[in-house]
Amino acid sequence: MKILVCVKAIPQTDHGIMANETEKRIDPIMPSGYRLNAWDSCSVEAAVQLKERGIAKRVDVLTCGNPDTDSVVRRSMGMGADHGIHIIHDEHEEPDSLTVAKKIAETAQNKGGYDLILCGSMSEDRMESATGPMIASFLGLPFSVSSVEMEILSGEYAVRSASEMDGGLRQLIRLEMPALVTLQTGINTPRYPKLSAMLRANQTEIETISLGSFALKQNINGYRQPEASRKTKILQGSSSEKASEVIRIMKENGLLKAINVGG
Repeated sequence: MKILVCVKAIPQTDHGIMANETEKRIDPIMPSGYRLNAWDSCSVEAAVQLKERGIAKRVDVLTCGNPDTDSVVRRSMGMGADHGIHIIHDEHEEPDSLTVAKKIAETAQNKGGYDLILCGSMSEDRMESATGPMIASFLGLPFSVSSVEMEILSGEYAVRSASEMDGGLRQLIRLEMPALVTLQTGINTPRYPKLSAMLRANQTEIETISLGSFALKQNINGYRQPEASRKTKILQGSSSEKASEVIRIMKENGLLKAINVGG
């Protein structure tokens, strides 16, 4: 099995007013000023664990960002990824999620042979939860989002994912591979790379691809307030009156049926 993990670089800054300047704190293991997105670090860990168990043979990690963001690729390689790919853009502004997803999908298709693509369920800066599903849509892959459990089914070319839903429920989804899964934080505990592994990663050549003039044009037609789907009613009166009103409302909505007790 060959796995592609998509990661994003997040500026590692602590903002505080000190002498009218912004204080910037740098992680010594990632001196570029960028750190690995928390959700993506869980995806790297999941892929590396699959490789350690002999389920995956190769783990590629890919990021799209300015030239300084290759540090997140090297950290992922320090965690155990085999190959790094850096889609470089020279734009001052970060490209939008649609452009990034389209270029990642194109790159993955050109590489070929990925059985599983893993992404973080969202990024710490934009929190859109959009890039992963868009990559899957461009590639025509089945996908699962916000997975809190993931398992490669033994003897089957399939993956089972448990996704979080509203109300504390979980949805079990079986996906025929190739497939894409976005992972939640908490699904595992990402390892801290060993110094020797980071030294090797820092000396390893990373494959670079130019984003070029790939940017897609988007037009915003307008905005509108979503329509209210529920109404709130505040009950007045004594406790017994409020209880009677609750029972009446529940009966009207078919949520409560009368029960006859006794002979």
